[in-house]
Amino acid sequence: MKLSIFLEKLEEDINRTQKAVEQKDRLEEIKKKFRDYDEEDALISSRDIARKIKNQPEEEKMKSGISGLDRILDGFRLSQLITVSGSTGSGKTTFSMELTIRMKEYNPVWIPFEEGAEELVRKFLERGETPPLFYTPKNITGKKTEWIEQRIIEGKVKFNSKIFFIDHLHFIVPFTGERHDLSVGKTMRELKELAKKWNVCIFIICHLKKVGVDKLPTLDSLRDSSFIGQESDTVIMIWRSPYEGQENYSKVGIQKNRRTGMLGICDMYFDSGRYLEKAFPEAKLDY
Repeated sequence: MKLSIFLEKLEEDINRTQKAVEQKDRLEEIKKKFRDYDEEDALISSRDIARKIKNQPEEEKMKSGISGLDRILDGFRLSQLITVSGSTGSGKTTFSMELTIRMKEYNPVWIPFEEGAEELVRKFLERGETPPLFYTPKNITGKKTEWIEQRIIEGKVKFNSKIFFIDHLHFIVPFTGERHDLSVGKTMRELKELAKKWNVCIFIICHLKKVGVDKLPTLDSLRDSSFIGQESDTVIMIWRSPYEGQENYSKVGIQKNRRTGMLGICDMYFDSGRYLEKAFPEAKLDY
C-alpha cells in the first residue's frame, strides 16, 4: 500500500474516532441536563401525584339531589364537561333547569342560544311559581367560545358561579369549509379546556341523530360527531316514553362516566314542569 493512501485512511479513522468521541460527549451532556431537569413538564411518579392529592383540600362534589343520579356519579365535579342529550321534545332543557333548581348554591349561569332566558323564566311565571335563581347575559351578542369564556369569567368573579349551562352545542359550532364533525370536535375540546382553565363545570346540551323512540339513546346516537362523547367527562341521555299512559315518564341514562366508570339509569317523572324521581311502570323500552 502506498504511503499516501495509508495516511489518508489513517486520517479518516482518526476523524471517525474523534466524531464518535464528540458525539458520546454530547450525549453525556444531554443526559446530565435531563438528570437535573425539574421544569413544569418534568417527569414525576404516580406516588408524587398521590402525595400532592392528599395534601390538597378534598375535592368538591356537587350533588344534584336526585338520589339515583348522585349514586351513579357521586356528584358533578369542577373542571368537568357534561353533555346532556336526547331526542327533540325529550326534556333536555327542562332536565337541565331541574338541575339548576336543585343546585342553586352553585350560582348557575345559563347561556341560552336556542330558547331565550325570558322564555325560560316565563314558563315558571305562567305556572304561578317563582323562577329559580340563575344568571344569564342581558343579550346574546356572541356565539364563539371566546365570548363564552368571557361570560364564564364574569360569572366567577361576580357571583362565584361554579356551573354553566349552554343550550345548545350546534349554535356555537362554526360552519366552515372543513368537515363539520371536526368543527364539532374542536368546539367540544375548547369547552373542555375552558372547564379546566377556569375550574368550573360546564353542561352542554346537544341534539341526537334520528333514533327510534322505543330505545334509550346511546353514545352512537349523538349527532354529527363521535368527538362529543370522546371529549365529555359525562354523557347524560334522556328518553321520554312515547307510550300511552306513560307520556310523563322518562329515563335518565348515564352513558359515560369518566370519573368512576359507573353507568346506570334513573327513573323520573315529569310533573308541572319539574322532574321528580319515580319508578317507571313496566315499559316496552328495549335496553
